[in-house]
Amino acid sequence: MRLLLFILLFFNLSVQAQEYAKWIEMAEAARAEEDFQGAVRYYQNAFSLDSSRAELQYALAEAHEANLQYKDAKLFYQRVYRKDRARYYPDGPFHIAKMCMYLGEYDDALEYLKRARRNGDDQREAQIDIAMKTCEFALLHPDDREWEIEQLGPRVNGPESDFAAFMLPDSSLLFSSLRGPYDNHLALEKPEEYHIRSYRSERSSGDWKKTYALESKFLEPEFNYVNPILDARGDWLYMSRCEDLHHCIIGRFAWKDSIASDFEVLEGEVNAGVGTQTHPFPYTENGKESLLFSSDRAGGSGGMDIWSAGELDGKWLVKNLGTKVNTAGNEISPSYDLVEGTFYFSSDALPGFGGFDVYQVSGSINDLNSGPENLGLPLNSSLNDLYFRWQGDIGFLSSNRSSAYSIDGSQCCNDLFLLKKKKTSLIEHENDSLYSSISQHVPDQIQSVKELEDLLPLSLYFHNDVPDPGSRSSITAHDYAGTLRDYMGMRQEYKEEYSIGLSPPQVTNARAQMDEFFDLSLEANMKVLDDVTALLLGELKKGKKIEIAIKGYASPLAKNDYNKLLTERRISSVIHYFSQFQQGALLSYLNPIDGESALSIKRIPYGEEQSEKSVSDNPQDRQNSVFSISAAKERRVEILRISELK
Repeated sequence: MRLLLFILLFFNLSVQAQEYAKWIEMAEAARAEEDFQGAVRYYQNAFSLDSSRAELQYALAEAHEANLQYKDAKLFYQRVYRKDRARYYPDGPFHIAKMCMYLGEYDDALEYLKRARRNGDDQREAQIDIAMKTCEFALLHPDDREWEIEQLGPRVNGPESDFAAFMLPDSSLLFSSLRGPYDNHLALEKPEEYHIRSYRSERSSGDWKKTYALESKFLEPEFNYVNPILDARGDWLYMSRCEDLHHCIIGRFAWKDSIASDFEVLEGEVNAGVGTQTHPFPYTENGKESLLFSSDRAGGSGGMDIWSAGELDGKWLVKNLGTKVNTAGNEISPSYDLVEGTFYFSSDALPGFGGFDVYQVSGSINDLNSGPENLGLPLNSSLNDLYFRWQGDIGFLSSNRSSAYSIDGSQCCNDLFLLKKKKTSLIEHENDSLYSSISQHVPDQIQSVKELEDLLPLSLYFHNDVPDPGSRSSITAHDYAGTLRDYMGMRQEYKEEYSIGLSPPQVTNARAQMDEFFDLSLEANMKVLDDVTALLLGELKKGKKIEIAIKGYASPLAKNDYNKLLTERRISSVIHYFSQFQQGALLSYLNPIDGESALSIKRIPYGEEQSEKSVSDNPQDRQNSVFSISAAKERRVEILRISELK
């Protein structure tokens, strides 16, 4: 009897092992074919047979990550890490950090990035640095700005990816979508019909009523036609024609409210590069037909870059937009608003909130006059935000931030969102702005430091090379209140220097502007600082722990290494202000004898790295490099964030 039981047990284990091996083989084959949804399903079947194997848990985590199921991926990565402690899976902490970033858990992400750095993986060092900067940026920019964002309904968004929306003159919407027929087990019923197509959605009485695929005898069925966009005159519909996700070329169809010609491949240099050429955006500037597009061709900064092209005698000549826009990462989905003179694109390598974020640069495409500016929350998210297109007073965005229409509940798929700018009569302010929101009234009492958010960022200004001119030290004995008193005493000098060489009407205007700067930026902000500090003292007396984040800036007059020390001294002077406030009332909280500080200061010295490029750096031009309002606004520190620590 015992022998029979042993034989049956051995037989069952053998069958189970064979079945386990079968599911692993199918999962690995699915991963090789980039069928990550299938890989997850097959790994899960294997996991139901044997949940103890770390190698299976890690493979399942990787499959969930590839399928953009970040919560599940994080769960399995952490499951392995708790037992393994990065001995056999040293990449574990980095992957957990990435999942935390995608989920918007930036504090947790930073903790795991520190663990990843301690593992000493040199190959990951650059990625860890970028990820840590992303987390720092996100934590310092928690507030939303000027955007209202609304997910378009299920008549537009399908269960998979929807992207590249563009509104036609009749208010119908063109966009691209990956759609296919699924059965109840999430398996494709007809794989041959599973591909990206372009769709048109009609609107009536403010609602999207009907969506249908663009059909034409000119659309060759073996290709995917994506990223549709109409030129300004309405003559040409530009599209990408793709053999697969990695091989696209750009062309156009004649458009007469529908596709009305064969696909015309753009001649010249647009499609000459090896790799993929995609995301076309046509525009006309100064009567010249032009095009923006994305490409991973040689000659760029790395990854996908943004390129421009101009048409000359039927041929297209291309130019890389350069390092002001392009990075070693990926820059994609460009667009350009001719009315506002603003260029938009998405990047996964510039400071942001994670994944791809949308950025703007002002100026003509051939003369961009500022660095990229992140469009902030809620337009951007911790996930991928792409295909931003602004059309008059509305815009469109594609993002995988929400999975309301996903077939499996993952973050796998992009949905389309409608964007509007908030209408407000208040003075507009941004967390990283050059301007102060001094119109806000400081409350007499607060119950939480969160009530102070509307007063931030609070800018505190300095005269040129102050404090401690010429010093190579990063600290100072001066406090901010003292430096400001000296600065206020220079009002007349600033008014005179700023108005040199101007006509009488210009002189009057320049002096009035300078008075406004001294009254509404220097003096008023000092009053706000005093009032806010008094409120913080009250909260500290209640036993709360508070952190203040202070960022320092400098004008570009001196070299950047010196300016970085100067901004550190400026932050130091503000800390001295806190130390001396009300005869040292905050000292015990800043420097306790026992225990942790109840009031901590986070220092972020930037030097001139984020100064406006239009500010003069010519030491011979003191009118503009020292005494202009634009230069004066660069010489500042900003109290960016005041938060209560738990």
